Amino acid sequence: MSSSLAWRRKSGHDRWLWNICKARAIRNNVDFNIEIGDIIIPKRCPVLGLPLKMNSGTPRDDSATIDRINPNKGYIKGNIVVISHRANKIKSNASCSEIYKTYKWLKKLNENYTKRYKGILTVLEAKN
Repeated sequence: MSSSLAWRRKSGHDRWLWNICKARAIRNNVDFNIEIGDIIIPKRCPVLGLPLKMNSGTPRDDSATIDRINPNKGYIKGNIVVISHRANKIKSNASCSEIYKTYKWLKKLNENYTKRYKGILTVLEAKN
């Protein structure tokens, strides 16, 4: 077990996330007024449903991370939520509009694929 993971288990993952937020707020010169009690870590990512874990080293898709709901605001009360690293990566560089457009495109692509290959899929599913 790495020393950072051992420290997090001893002192609490919420405290570890709080320290990361505080350091980022200082580094990026953004507001910071959250307390450790403001960090609520759910069992599953509220966005993707992944079980959240305390991972050491490089964050993995299922690592719990703090997300600023409105990235134009700092780490302030009411503007943070704990989500998976994967969900945070998806959200990090895209606007709601871009995410929605991507969703619509993927949905249409999937529908076209399903229509085009429905006969083949039906045969393949029957064989399994």
